[in-house]
This record gives sequence, structure tokens and C-alpha cells, in this order.
Amino acid sequence: MRFSKRIKIITVVLIAIVIAGLVAWTLTSPAPLQVQSQNELKTGIFSVSKTTLAYNITDGSNAYQFEFGFDYDSNITQSSSIEYAVYGALVAEQISSPFARGVALSLQSASLLIDSHVDGSVKTSFQVKSGLATVYFQNPNTDLALGPHNMTVRLVVSPVDIGYIGNVDSSPIIVILQGAMNVTSPE
Repeated sequence: MRFSKRIKIITVVLIAIVIAGLVAWTLTSPAPLQVQSQNELKTGIFSVSKTTLAYNITDGSNAYQFEFGFDYDSNITQSSSIEYAVYGALVAEQISSPFARGVALSLQSASLLIDSHVDGSVKTSFQVKSGLATVYFQNPNTDLALGPHNMTVRLVVSPVDIGYIGNVDSSPIIVILQGAMNVTSPE
């Protein structure tokens, strides 16, 4: 009789641990992105993007379309302090899985290349606000030769399928956006 009572107690404790783990996993899931209409993109902060690209992502049972935009100044003053931004928006989703409630983006890495060279001085930050995932490139090197320069932003992002219980990272995608800037004299 004592043995069966111990098994019942152990079973209840294990079930409680599993439930607590599932609750913690769900509570730490990122918030799903809301679908942004083309009108919302054209009238919001995304509209200042000079370069935009669409990416279609499918996993086992869901399909998503993201649009990414690169916001930068075309003309900058040599040695000035600037910031670039890349916006990511969910523009369409088709959810077939009864367990999925949406998708988020997880940034794995971000780099800025100027004239095909990685800018090691740039600081990056990532935030999700008002339905947009935004990567900021702060204080890139502007101590460059006067004249035109090419820029490339390379992001590695993972779509995160958000379920009613927990979340699952999908395979990462590489997002590449191109831009150009003209460096002018500070005088």
C-alpha cells in the first residue's frame, strides 16, 4: 500500500513539473506579429525605406510573407554620427496548423557591409514594436573617402512559430538588402 501511494505522489509531482514547464515555455514565447496591410506600410515608418524586398516562408503547415525595408540616408557628411534601420513586417499569413497562433521573428545575426567590407564598428539592436521587427545599425563608420559608396545589410532571421503551447524556431533565412550613399565634406 505504501508503494502505490509513493507512485501516486511521484506521478502528481511529475505532472505538475511538466505543466509548469509548458506554462513557462508559453509565457516566454515572443508575441506574434500582426499582419500589416500595404496601406499601413505605405503610411507608417516603413514608408521611408529606400530598398524593400519580399520573402515567402513556408514550414510544414504554415506560410508567411514578410516584407523587409532598408531605411538610410543617401547623403551623409563625412565623420558624422548616423543610424540605419531595417524593418521587417508580416504582410500575409496562411496558418493551417490548429496549434499555431502566429509567427514572430528572431534575429540570429546582423551585419553592415560598406563597399563589400564588414563594418566592425557598427552596433546593432533589435526590437519589435507596433507590428514591426526593427534592426538598428548605430554609428556605422562614416569616416570614408568622399563620393559614392555601396552598402549591403545582411540579416539572418528565424521565423518563430508561436503556438498555443510554446514556440518553435523555423529554419533561418538570409535577408540581403542593398543601398547606396554619397559621402560629402563636412565643410
